[in-house]
Amino acid sequence: MRILLALLLALAAPAQAQVQPKLPPKVEAVVHETLVSLRSPVTPSHTLDMCPAPEAIALRDTIRAAALQGQSSSQIVEGVVARYGERMRTLPRRDGFGLWAWLAPPLVLLLGGFAVFFAIRRMRGRTAATPEPAGAISDEDRARLDAALRAFERGEAGV
Repeated sequence: MRILLALLLALAAPAQAQVQPKLPPKVEAVVHETLVSLRSPVTPSHTLDMCPAPEAIALRDTIRAAALQGQSSSQIVEGVVARYGERMRTLPRRDGFGLWAWLAPPLVLLLGGFAVFFAIRRMRGRTAATPEPAGAISDEDRARLDAALRAFERGEAGV
């Protein structure tokens, strides 16, 4: 049991060595806001705050240094985007071409809703054609029908 505990402590030691010094609350807020606003330069599916790659760690250190110098989150994000490109943003800009990323989904949903509304309305407007009420059949037709039914009941339908 002691060996297992010693092994777990030995494995936890490198993780503890990466702990950053405590930042003032305002600076920590700027750093956090910046880190979640940017993608990792190595793995774009991660935000910068959760990427374990060495390049991401180096960029996080640069962001912390910039925040300690008094830069705002938006200033830091713009600086990183200037160096690495627009692909670093987690959310597109709300102006220029990025505005389409904000406007297109609601517009598509709205147009789709109208299309569904009018399709349902058109379908409800169509009623199945009801057959004309059958008129009285003649005595001759009634006799033929009765004969056919009797033949069917006796098993002579195919004859």
